[in-house]
Amino acid sequence: MTSNTYCRSVLFTPALRPERIAKAAQSGADVCVIDLEDPVAFNLKHEARERLAQCLATPHSERVKFAVRVNSLRTQDGLKDLLEIFRQTKLPDYILLPKVENPQEIIITEEILGQKEHAVQFLASVETPAGIANAKDIAMASLRLKGLIFGAADYASSMGSAITWDSLYFARAQVLNAAKITGLEMIDTPYFDAHDIDGLIADSLRVRELGYTGKSAIHPLQIQHINKVFQPDAAELERARRIVATAQENEGNAYLLEGTLIGTPLIKAAQRLLDKYDQTGR
Repeated sequence: MTSNTYCRSVLFTPALRPERIAKAAQSGADVCVIDLEDPVAFNLKHEARERLAQCLATPHSERVKFAVRVNSLRTQDGLKDLLEIFRQTKLPDYILLPKVENPQEIIITEEILGQKEHAVQFLASVETPAGIANAKDIAMASLRLKGLIFGAADYASSMGSAITWDSLYFARAQVLNAAKITGLEMIDTPYFDAHDIDGLIADSLRVRELGYTGKSAIHPLQIQHINKVFQPDAAELERARRIVATAQENEGNAYLLEGTLIGTPLIKAAQRLLDKYDQTGR
């Protein structure tokens, strides 16, 4: 993501609770989402929009990015949300588009934004059967799109399935594959039990192994654990440095490192890891 070194954690906080935005900004989350969508009842949408300016004015470090999750652009509230964002003196770093089902939703948002708000980038949540089917086209819709978020709750509801690893595996993999085609960040659905830290860590490790780069959160207490899982440790970075350095010595040819055959795919993966997370020499 060009405006953020990495995106390990995304914390959702309702716009109706501006006092919680300050806590979210201090939680360690890479992206704090000011949420106008699901947590806000239909009859309170207008009130949430009225509090948006207060939320966006919350003091926070430059490292923390603010996003606004609007309602679906297939609804009147979604269009009202965009208009409210345009009225703001301070704009968010990202607009998070929910329940995206086709690339036109992103293209239309980009056209509405125009060049005036060119610094505002997009995140898109894919969480319906139609969205999963069109994930590749969604991922390629705009250069302003910097990441996809997989939403398990709405997807499972649409499918009539449980929220389990097996039932969600296909959808998770589909969205992940689409994101990787265009080099987008891939952020997993939240772990919905805020008090089950062991479960959160296990779930985060699983999706990281799958290829996800981060995870959503519903509570500030989850952030430190998510960040730890998705931030490579010193040993991982050191091994990546060794892989790249030895590859250079071998002029890119395959070689053995501690008994493991290191070829082009592993060398490229090591270089990507260093490009993203290694701050030595910068």
